[in-house]
Amino acid sequence: MSSKRLTLLSKTWPRRFWGLIVLSLCFSTLVNGQTSAVKLPMNDSLVETSVGTPGCSAERPFPKSDMPAGRSSDQDEPSTASLFAANDSTIGTSYTTGLPVAATRHVVNGKLFKWHWDGYSNNLLLELKEPGHREGSFRNRGSLNMVDMKTKRVEWSRPTNFNSSETKLMGEYCFHAERKTNHRLHPETGEVMWKNRNEFYFIDPMLQIGVGYPLQSLSNTLTAVDLTTGKELWKKKVNRQSGWDDAYMLNDNTLLISVDGIHAINLTNGRGWRYKASTSHKEIGKMIGFNAINVIFALLFDVYFWQNEPNAYSDMVSNMLIDPHENIILASKDRITKVDRSGKVQWSTPLPEKKTSKSSIFLIGSRIFMINRGHALYNRGFTTKGTPYFAAFELQSGKRLFLETITQNNEFIHTFQAVNDQLFVAFEGRIAAFSLSDGSKLTEKPLALHDGESLDQFIHSGMYLQGERGEEMNGKGIGNGKENGQGNGRENSKEGEVSHGNKNRRGDGKVKQPRFRELSSDYPNHNFITTSKGRLFVLTDDLDIVRVYDKADLYHEMTGNGRFTLLLNNGMDFTVIDDSAAPVGTIKASEELFINGEMLYFFDKDSFWEVDLTQFDQPLPLWHSIFKNLSRYMPAG
Repeated sequence: MSSKRLTLLSKTWPRRFWGLIVLSLCFSTLVNGQTSAVKLPMNDSLVETSVGTPGCSAERPFPKSDMPAGRSSDQDEPSTASLFAANDSTIGTSYTTGLPVAATRHVVNGKLFKWHWDGYSNNLLLELKEPGHREGSFRNRGSLNMVDMKTKRVEWSRPTNFNSSETKLMGEYCFHAERKTNHRLHPETGEVMWKNRNEFYFIDPMLQIGVGYPLQSLSNTLTAVDLTTGKELWKKKVNRQSGWDDAYMLNDNTLLISVDGIHAINLTNGRGWRYKASTSHKEIGKMIGFNAINVIFALLFDVYFWQNEPNAYSDMVSNMLIDPHENIILASKDRITKVDRSGKVQWSTPLPEKKTSKSSIFLIGSRIFMINRGHALYNRGFTTKGTPYFAAFELQSGKRLFLETITQNNEFIHTFQAVNDQLFVAFEGRIAAFSLSDGSKLTEKPLALHDGESLDQFIHSGMYLQGERGEEMNGKGIGNGKENGQGNGRENSKEGEVSHGNKNRRGDGKVKQPRFRELSSDYPNHNFITTSKGRLFVLTDDLDIVRVYDKADLYHEMTGNGRFTLLLNNGMDFTVIDDSAAPVGTIKASEELFINGEMLYFFDKDSFWEVDLTQFDQPLPLWHSIFKNLSRYMPAG
């Protein structure tokens, strides 16, 4: 390099360097939101107050096209011109930046009838209904639209009639059934790969085989289909009158179906075995008597009623339980049976038929435990049936160890859980505890519920509280002192310290939000049960009430991506926490949502919303941002 060139660089580089610093400073400030010029006031006119109603935002339509609807003017591919209008809006606040959380609302032309996502790709399938003649009305015809979530381009679109069609996305397989024909659509192009007459009940993605029954038919012929070609592989009779009770893979090739017993079917060739069990009861005698009486009425009064089908109880069966040696255990309405993987009955133990109904079975060590729930289906509707009881059997021999009636009242078991050596059973308003060793009742207590409230389910995880233990204001403690979670909020104050109501304010002026914690961390050895009105009881193993939390105190984990988790406190208000359970923001959204990478998507009746979760990242320090940006322009050493 010449000396003249060196002199020129020495004169111009300082000016370029300081210019880059100024440019980077401006850039960093804009990115991190550290200038008041870009801060927006978070007031009621700006923040979204309801899903589907944008705040103060300007509509940003996609570029118009002179091409027909669904085609782009510059290339022969679908576009978003006729499908979406995009609104930039705000839906909450980021605590890390102090700025509003931006969202883009993609409004469809019509009604968003259904949406489908396969759980991993960038393809979003939307079913859209066309607007009707009257305002607010929609036709039963419309279109299927596959949208690339990154580019928002419509990859393909096809018309559909919602009166006579149904669309399903089952993993990577997209099926569109119209009348008696089921089409497999290519997810990237929308082209029909093949078609046949079967509606699929089960798909094995490894073998690429689906099994199902003919569309719009009462046929009980189960057909297997090669999902790559649409070719039928085999057929066999499997009853589906009341639906399948249970189904899953026993091993790499064998599908187990629980219907009138057990069907074990090799998916590749249709071979297998069947164990028959009685899981329903038809009231044929009552039907005959009813019709006989009506014959007499017809002769006397020339008026009669006729019953063609008997009333029937069904769903009097347990889940299928598979032991470590691939033996299958099933309880029906009159016996519990163990069958090996070849279909040979190992043992069968009778059950009290008048008491037995819907049941649940589980394995602990060498014992099978059975909970008879006390309900069934009557003409496909829920009804109480039988008597709840608790039983245990030896896994190897089937010997009954005990069978204890839980209640004689006309009630059913709402939920249960087995913890350590105890079984907890919940009815509408009371809980009972039983010993797993001999089935004896240990204790039973009613819970104080509100009018119309009932016990719902036991939970173990996914429930959060905000603040340090003892800071919740609405939780109702039973008893007194720290043990029950009560306190006056001053127990941790140092002597001479005075609170002025701003203890959560940081030095930078931002309000420090209390951290969240999972409920189980406060009560690691307790039991939790929710109610139909959203309250939660914390109970000891002796069923003593430690604490009752109101619905407003509880935050439910809805979804997350490893870095951020969304907690729901009511129907729309979400709190975003990071991986340390620190709150990083709040948003308003619907419960129909999912996270794909760093993007959150949620849906309402006529749009889907997109939120970039990196808005909740901690901003980089100012000088760190400056030198990070400068490093891209510095000459290589």
